[in-house]
Amino acid sequence: MALSVGVLIIGSLYWDTTGGRVRWRAERLEKDREWLVKAPIRYGRFADQRGTYTMVFSSLPDDQLGHAKVVQCRKTVSTLRDLVEEAEWLWAAESKSPRNRNISSGWGCVALLCHPERRIPLDFLEGWARHVAANSGADSARLVNDRGILQISWPVLVDGSGLNPLDLLLATSNSPKPLPPPDPAVEAIACGFRAKDEYFRENRRNGIQTFQDDDIIRVMSSGTK
Repeated sequence: MALSVGVLIIGSLYWDTTGGRVRWRAERLEKDREWLVKAPIRYGRFADQRGTYTMVFSSLPDDQLGHAKVVQCRKTVSTLRDLVEEAEWLWAAESKSPRNRNISSGWGCVALLCHPERRIPLDFLEGWARHVAANSGADSARLVNDRGILQISWPVLVDGSGLNPLDLLLATSNSPKPLPPPDPAVEAIACGFRAKDEYFRENRRNGIQTFQDDDIIRVMSSGTK
């Protein structure tokens, strides 16, 4: 069985030009097969290298869903090895490192999401669960269970219609920092973006946004610390 797979992207993986990400997008993704979807995302991880907050998945009510991108992978997956290979390339792009068979670290991991109306072979899912158990494991802060499944609903398009062309989604889910939610406050996020706004600006330019954005813009514009 050949399964179609895409990547749910919630930040700079979509637009960043460093660390091999341009090559990953060109070689692994179909840029003419992408969708803007609703997703439970917020600014919640302080990235030391950027000096600003980046996005994480979060348990949010429906009226606080943000917008993210789904991009289809060039290749379908017919075996567990095919899926793991896509996950390894995704993690290499996320971590800005050569592909080395890793799909996780102490700060994040690759997780899987299955279309709820598709019949995904059980041995496929069992193999993914075993692979995750050997390489990363469950992490409630990342919304990833012990089978390597991202604990969010299958996304819908921003107009509310279904995302139906794909059977599976891969996503990188990083640990919030600081913990726990609802920190950090919008004021702290905006303060960082006021000094260095590339991440926030480029996300918005590419249609990626959170429920926090309007408040972040308000604080950035007001000059409030």
